[in-house]
Amino acid sequence: MAFHAYDIRGIVGKEIDENFARRLGEAFSVYLGKRSRLAVAMDVRNQSDELSRALISSLVRSGNKVERLGIVPTPLFYFAIVHRRLDGGIMVTASHNPPEYNGFKLCREGAYIVAAGMGMERLKNIFDSGTEMPSAKAGGSAVDVNVEDEYLRYIAERVPPLGGMKVVLDVGNGATYRAARRALEVVGARVTTINDTPDGSFPSRPPEPKDESIGALKRSVTDSGAALGVAFDGDGDRALFVDERGKTLSGDVALALIGRYYLERNNWAGRIVTEVNISSATQSYMASLGGEVIESRVGHAYIMDTMIREGALLGGEISGHYYFSDVYGLDDALFAAIVMAEVIKRYGRPLSSLASDIPTLPSSPVLEIDVPSELKAQIMENIGNKLALDAKNVSKIDGIKAYFDDGWVLIRMSNTMPQLKIRAEGSGNKRLVKLATEMVREAMDSIQLPK
Repeated sequence: MAFHAYDIRGIVGKEIDENFARRLGEAFSVYLGKRSRLAVAMDVRNQSDELSRALISSLVRSGNKVERLGIVPTPLFYFAIVHRRLDGGIMVTASHNPPEYNGFKLCREGAYIVAAGMGMERLKNIFDSGTEMPSAKAGGSAVDVNVEDEYLRYIAERVPPLGGMKVVLDVGNGATYRAARRALEVVGARVTTINDTPDGSFPSRPPEPKDESIGALKRSVTDSGAALGVAFDGDGDRALFVDERGKTLSGDVALALIGRYYLERNNWAGRIVTEVNISSATQSYMASLGGEVIESRVGHAYIMDTMIREGALLGGEISGHYYFSDVYGLDDALFAAIVMAEVIKRYGRPLSSLASDIPTLPSSPVLEIDVPSELKAQIMENIGNKLALDAKNVSKIDGIKAYFDDGWVLIRMSNTMPQLKIRAEGSGNKRLVKLATEMVREAMDSIQLPK
């Protein structure tokens, strides 16, 4: 089950290998239906180089002109497709998954993700059918391209200088090990990096940054007197922020701060795209400042599509994905780090003080429940029918979001792992998480696994 809602991921040697990469290259060529200019990039995972070589070989044999970007963060991969006007590309990465995973993010022109409802089903059918290009085609080629320097020039032209602000970056041994430092330095920050040796086994911390795993970053920020700390995930498309006191900001509060900055820049008007997990307090806060808040499904493909369709200024997810009109509407954690530093500079106050301005509601952390992939949809249907009987209102934009007098609870399928995710907000958040968890357990007990 390597094909997911907006990417392909699996355990290396079991679900993903070099033969898979070669077949994917052929299938993607058939999917595009023409000889294309494509970007191929990779993260630092131990098998990424072998998978990338197999993929590029297949794409070249199919007649495509491949631009090899090497190891770069995923945001630079997206940037290359749009900025260089390519027909698409493939990023070899499993993002924030554990080290034993690897996979692929596939894009069409404009860096639109191939996702569920946006081409993934057709691509999977081509892959499963074994459809091949008619024969090896002349004209295929592969060249190395330095997109990092192009990105830095682009950023430097659009961001005011930070004036020597101290920033600490925890790159987590991942793909941002070089580009993140350079991006902050090119706009005038004084940067310290930790866990900055690229290593696909991720020895310093898991590739998914969480409050409990970034103790080294918190200590480094407070010990050095830095204004800001930023932790990136394995492929650099998620950012987790730490204030000058070593406290982690929630994704809700971070989005509200960035949203305020963008709305003020835009004369207190503009559209902001959020996903279904984002706090109602954050949405109301941005609306009170003149923002038009639009709720979307979770995931790059859906938020970016909504941003471009609606002409939005900004988008964000609670998990630390941020999307910027300044960077073609793309998901860019490096640019998010720069913008958060600019927020601190613009308002002339410590990040902890700025964060205290943002209204919050009681909420639960995201609870992850392991569920066999083949049962997720059936369990969700079972739960949805029950919640619809008791809730005041139910939204099905992404999963099931049920509203009650004492708050809301969201239950949705993970797009990358065999899990259901539960989050609740409001005075009744503990009650609602317990209710949702019990419903999931009961549904699992009532459904028999296929033999």
